[in-house]
Amino acid sequence: MPLHAKKFGAPFDVKAGSNEVVWVDIFVPEQTPPGVYTAAIKAGNETLNVRLTVWNFTLPSVNHFPYWVSMSPEEIT
Repeated sequence: MPLHAKKFGAPFDVKAGSNEVVWVDIFVPEQTPPGVYTAAIKAGNETLNVRLTVWNFTLPSVNHFPYWVSMSPEEIT
């Protein structure tokens, strides 16, 4: 679900004592040198430290799955 989606997007609340999953895609431009990259991401009052290893190879830029579909339980009949 894109975080900017009007329904189920961000911001969203997480009940105390509960967990919520957030899936993140990271685009790495082809010319990025291999190495370890770090960043801090703010989530609510928490700061998450992220570490990304960029390897010395490039995946094809062709998208074999060009359509993104979201289906939630209330939409299934």
